[in-house]
Amino acid sequence: MKNKKGFKYYLRLYALIMSVYVIFTVIMAATNDWTFDPLQLASVVYLPIMFVVFLFLFDSIFGTIFKPKTLVRDEEFTAFAKKAANAMDEKENFTIEDFRRLQESDKFQKALRHAFDITIDGETEEMNTNYLEKKFKKDTIEGKALRIVLDEVKKMI
Repeated sequence: MKNKKGFKYYLRLYALIMSVYVIFTVIMAATNDWTFDPLQLASVVYLPIMFVVFLFLFDSIFGTIFKPKTLVRDEEFTAFAKKAANAMDEKENFTIEDFRRLQESDKFQKALRHAFDITIDGETEEMNTNYLEKKFKKDTIEGKALRIVLDEVKKMI
């Protein structure tokens, strides 16, 4: 799996670590009558590089082992939304403006996400189709669309 953190991220991290470590070294030298320990001076060169390389390897290895589940859920949600949009278009002949209004409605988008969660996780006492039906008035565009989506959800369960 490709590491999504780019070169700039690790370069900034290196600069941050280097600056903090140099400040630490100067403070240590100031407390010891401005005598620099040769090992500490040598560690200024290699320690930040080692830390950044270790972090890069850690990110790469754990990125391949633990793939983010949100990507899979987002793809499934996109397929669910397309299926719901097709059903809405077939049953009610929504216009493009209606779909745009539904897309801009945060309340409807939350309800659509909850409907998707119901198809994946099943109904619970807190989140079920009856609760979602009560969120919108039946004569509004959102209410009509949600009724169609919930009919599709009931078919999927």
